[in-house]
Amino acid sequence: MGLALLVGFGCARVQTTTGRVALLVALGLPMTAAALASRADRFRVLGLPRVSGARDPLGRFAFACLAVGVPLSAANALRVTKNMTLGDPLLVFAGAALAFRWLRAGHPRGVVPRWLPLAAGLLLAAGLLAVFRTGLGSNLGPTLQFVGVLGVMPLIILLAVDNAQRITLLLEGWVLVAVASCAAGIADLVLKLGLDRSLTGASYVVGHRATGLTVHPNHLGITAAMAVPVVIALASRSNRKMGLSGLGARHSCYAVILIVGVLVSGSRAAVLGLVAGLVITPLLQTRRQRSPVALGLVVAVLGALAFVALESTYASRLGLVIGERLSGDATATASDAVRTQAHASALQEALAHPLVGQGFSVVRDAHDIYLQLAQAGGLLALAAFASFAIGALAAARRLAGDSRIPSTMSNLAPALGASLVVWLSSGAAGNELYDRYLYIPVGGLLAIRALAVRTPARAVPAPAPSFGHSDEGTQAPAVLVGA
Repeated sequence: MGLALLVGFGCARVQTTTGRVALLVALGLPMTAAALASRADRFRVLGLPRVSGARDPLGRFAFACLAVGVPLSAANALRVTKNMTLGDPLLVFAGAALAFRWLRAGHPRGVVPRWLPLAAGLLLAAGLLAVFRTGLGSNLGPTLQFVGVLGVMPLIILLAVDNAQRITLLLEGWVLVAVASCAAGIADLVLKLGLDRSLTGASYVVGHRATGLTVHPNHLGITAAMAVPVVIALASRSNRKMGLSGLGARHSCYAVILIVGVLVSGSRAAVLGLVAGLVITPLLQTRRQRSPVALGLVVAVLGALAFVALESTYASRLGLVIGERLSGDATATASDAVRTQAHASALQEALAHPLVGQGFSVVRDAHDIYLQLAQAGGLLALAAFASFAIGALAAARRLAGDSRIPSTMSNLAPALGASLVVWLSSGAAGNELYDRYLYIPVGGLLAIRALAVRTPARAVPAPAPSFGHSDEGTQAPAVLVGA
């Protein structure tokens, strides 16, 4: 009933038939994932894995909410209010259920890495110090929102997603919505559906830039670029054990749509992030995983280029402007002038208050997430974000070769790290900082790390010495694997 009310309210907010159809399509994909999450132990649909686990009503409810709310964060044009996306209430429901379960059953020790509460604590301290210095004003709300997204969203994903099947299902939902958003943007450019005006109130198609199901072309580009490494990992992993026939071909098609989505967004920051992601994805993998991942990247890039070439030859309806924007056309020059002015203002304010900054009411003004952090929260905010990013990337690298996690997860962890690199690199020219979809990769990393923490180290007898002999009755010491 709650989901039905959300759908009805969302349709009431969207004024056109096209926008309502897009809303229902975007909701249908993750809602199907939620249904699979609750009943997939009895059947399988679309080749998705069975979901198993202990009988835990609160945990199952929380995961069902996440299976809808987390993917919907990639379609942030679908909103309940101006500052609340359609998935936000579901994330709140999931957090409340997990908090209640924690009060009843306690919290499993060791699954929350130290860098996450450290980063959230430093960020909260920076925000509160700025509030005390400047007064409540408009700083408290953005402070709590930023701290909540950075600290709480990865945490609720960690606590609700407790096995490999659920991790895969959650990432599948995120990817599906990102692909649907890119497909909607491509269709909007080609068919001139007016989807962007229906959802955002502004028309970007006039400038040959697509928004898809997001609020701005830059958001479409970043969501698509961040999903590419994960899709490549899903396409290249071994699928025999899970019986996922045809998974590689399906995800290869997804990767092509996502790359084209980055191009039609016209976002230079997203292209920068995509290139960084394509380069870093095979580097974070182990040597055994590197070849199939690199092959998947090559196939996806060639497929996207072939699509663009065919479209330009036979239809010329997309009217891609990313080449002109990268070479510095009039729109790019005007945008650069605004960014340069914003950078100078942010740097001046950051130097005026280097420790705690001006407050988080200006955290999206500078069009550079690092300057934004310095301007809003000073050195404390920069230290918080650095501990968050370095901790997450270090976890991704360690998990790539961890024998305690399932083989199906071994290449997903570095892919999620590469997805984070996409955001961190594109952030040098963008202002996306506490949008929900940005923190999905970190939540997935924490869930995979928890699998390793919950798996006990196994004892393997050490090899016998190759020379000499030992006394009779002695035994070689055991070696702990994965400790």
